Amino acid sequence: MRRPGLPDKDELASLVKDTYRSIKREVTAPVVSELWSTEFEALVLNLRGLTHSEATRTVESAVLEGHLLCENDLQRVIDACWKVPGHWNR
Repeated sequence: MRRPGLPDKDELASLVKDTYRSIKREVTAPVVSELWSTEFEALVLNLRGLTHSEATRTVESAVLEGHLLCENDLQRVIDACWKVPGHWNR
C-alpha cells in the first residue's frame, strides 16, 4: 500500500515516459531507450516511494547520463533512491 500523495505505479510509468519524451524533444543529441518491457517495469517499481519531483529528477538524471535509458539505469535508480532520506520507509 502506498502512502497518500505519492505517485502510484501507473503514475510513475507515465512519469518515466513523459520525462523521457520531454528530454528527447529538448536536447540536441539523440536520446535512445533500450529498455525491454520487463526492465521498464523494474525501473518503475524501483521508483515507488519517491515523490513526483524526486522520481522526475531521478529519471532525468538517468536519461541525461549518456542520453540513453537502458538496463544499467536500474542500478542508478536504486542508488539514487538510497540517497533520498526515508525512501525505503515510505
